[in-house]
Amino acid sequence: MDAPGTAKADCLIAADIANTLKAMYTKEGNAVMAKRFEGFDWKTEEDAFNDGFRRAGRPGVGMACRV
Repeated sequence: MDAPGTAKADCLIAADIANTLKAMYTKEGNAVMAKRFEGFDWKTEEDAFNDGFRRAGRPGVGMACRV
């Protein structure tokens, strides 16, 4: 079932926050911090799931949830 009104899934809200932080750090010229927020270009919940699913269990990747 779709969320009511303009509600968004938590993962897409987190992606919006990450993308905003990336833009702010990029604007400041802080490439090191901006790099930490790369890869959150999800458009759907399925995109977020697939991104985490591909990373899960790989050595050195860490937790599937990056935010």
